[in-house]
Amino acid sequence: DQPRSRGLGDVYKRQILHHAANRAGEVEAGRIGAIQNIALARFDQLEPATKGLLRAASVQGRSFRRDVLGMVADPSDADLDRLLEAAEGLVEPDPTDPRGTCRFRHILFRDSIYTTLPSSTRKTMHLSVAQALESVTGDRATGIADVLADHFEKADEPKRAVKYLREAARKAYGFYALESCLALMDLSLIHI
Repeated sequence: DQPRSRGLGDVYKRQILHHAANRAGEVEAGRIGAIQNIALARFDQLEPATKGLLRAASVQGRSFRRDVLGMVADPSDADLDRLLEAAEGLVEPDPTDPRGTCRFRHILFRDSIYTTLPSSTRKTMHLSVAQALESVTGDRATGIADVLADHFEKADEPKRAVKYLREAARKAYGFYALESCLALMDLSLIHI
């Protein structure tokens, strides 16, 4: 009798996750905690390798690049497809990006998993993600300057964050997004 009730609970949790992901913009404030608890319950059922992979993915944000994930995840986690398949219900391939980007099915799923990382680990992971992004984008790194600035800032690397904050400000200025440009420059001045 015990295994059957546990199985029904798993089915129920997956249905709740599916429902929450498909109605992402309609989550009532009172249900946010419940959705996060269900996501964490699903996360807790995963193997350690899959948990590690999802934690590394959560550092990138709601969407995450598979190539970057492969660079920052534990080397024993080489089989990304198998591990991501094990995380069914929490992550999915991004259908709008043929390059292999994936995403958490709901931002609350990502946020719940991200909070399981200790602060010191977050800093290290943000630095790893930033360096991996620099590596894979090469000369085009300025195209994601705002993302790199955010990761370097969270990694407590102010000099490197300032470099990309200034690039992001230039980019915003080029689009006549003057308020964004000023906000990015102000943020860069804080780190000088």
